[in-house]
Amino acid sequence: MVSLNDFSIYYSEAHIVLSHFYSSRTDITSNGTVIETDRPSGAHAEHRQPSKTINAKAQQRKRAELRRKKLAEAHRDAVVERDAISEILSRNHDVEVELQAKTNIATVADAGVVDFLPLSVAKLQDFIHARKFNGKTFHKSKLAGTDGKLNKLRYSKQTAESVENDCSDEEPCLVWLAWKHRADPVILEERPVPVMNTSIQAPEFTVTSATREDTKLPSDYLNDEQWVGVLKSVVKGVEAVPIDEALLSKADALALALDQRLDLHIASDRVDDSRRNHWTMRFTRDNIPPMSAAMCIVGHVVEDIPLYRIDECLLCLPMTELFHIVTGDLSKLEGCYLFFDPNKYKWIRSGKSSGDGKDACFEGRGKKHVENSKSKDQMRAHRLYREYPWSKDIQSIGEPEGFFENLVMYCGMAYDKRSDVKALCSNGAPDSLFVWSEESIRELKKKSGHLQKLQLDAIAYLWELCYDLVLATSNNVSTSPGFEAFGLRVDNRKRKRSED
Repeated sequence: MVSLNDFSIYYSEAHIVLSHFYSSRTDITSNGTVIETDRPSGAHAEHRQPSKTINAKAQQRKRAELRRKKLAEAHRDAVVERDAISEILSRNHDVEVELQAKTNIATVADAGVVDFLPLSVAKLQDFIHARKFNGKTFHKSKLAGTDGKLNKLRYSKQTAESVENDCSDEEPCLVWLAWKHRADPVILEERPVPVMNTSIQAPEFTVTSATREDTKLPSDYLNDEQWVGVLKSVVKGVEAVPIDEALLSKADALALALDQRLDLHIASDRVDDSRRNHWTMRFTRDNIPPMSAAMCIVGHVVEDIPLYRIDECLLCLPMTELFHIVTGDLSKLEGCYLFFDPNKYKWIRSGKSSGDGKDACFEGRGKKHVENSKSKDQMRAHRLYREYPWSKDIQSIGEPEGFFENLVMYCGMAYDKRSDVKALCSNGAPDSLFVWSEESIRELKKKSGHLQKLQLDAIAYLWELCYDLVLATSNNVSTSPGFEAFGLRVDNRKRKRSED
């Protein structure tokens, strides 16, 4: 048995022995082997360890990510406040119209207590709110009487005469407050549309050509007859709508919406913290302008985009010939597909199919989905199969939203790798459809495989993510970040190129 004193002696002797052989600045391994190469990771070199210095790139990215998260949260709060205030002002207007219609008065200032009595509590609160508070919250405590109460009336069956004569600031009721403030101006103000710029880096949308570098908007792409012609010939499974001023404006509006939605996607739980500055996110942002132009010219996007909230669906319902069901020859192609629930009339997921082998096409991916929708293991792993098991005959996990056998698989955008796909992969050529930065090409070259095959995979992922961003957040069953095979992770494993 060794006492504490014995241990102290032993430790001291060991320390003396080690000190005899090694200086205080010698870097050694756990078994005492001296590390000959100088590395900034010893106990005496923490100030030289890049990951721990405040100006290191890793630390700068962490701080930038924290700032971006806070900006995203502030933007979401601003959107909620704007929508709430707009709704309150709209309801207040309805109350004013109702008062004038029922009482035949010129303005609400001429209304009497008796005119306010039939109104509901909610209508009275909206009327008062618009004249007392310039925010989304109705501060009941600031209007309540000395007893802390604020009801429609002070007591049951209180008459209009009693409300007018007996109520006061110390003993108010909603009817009295509405009547008292009927001539006051509306102080609740509409909020401007929140603008969010939470990008860690804010690159301009540029296309590099052989002679110059231009900043291009989606409308610039649509005004380029050569670009439009190449898009129509290379991208399969879609139709094209006429290009007019309204379409140009819609494409530019879609780019703004996609840029904001991409920021929220990066800040969401779907993207791992360690991957939020990943090159694929910059590749996606670079290609928002051409993607916005493409999605509008094929007729897949709704009208009046600025009227939609950031969490609403911007994709048209597939009730026209502009959406093609994946079947026949189209099922042999690769690219982006979409699942539609015809029973609930909602888009629920985008996906991509590309890679090597005969099952890399839409048909092969569809068969894999069918197989997975019958598997309990896949149900546990994926929300899609939990909410949409194959049929009612399959024992599901949880309460299903529908059945996979009823879903319809539509084509988002497709390509035929057996034909000429050079325009999808070319960089800076007159017929180039998308933007390939030096970083994107450099990262792809680090992967094994032919560069053009990797570029086609990246295009399929780009299409998948952009269509994912326009789905309604509440209806979207995907939990994947996108670009999984290029470094983004799902369940701590990298996906293969042939998986979506």
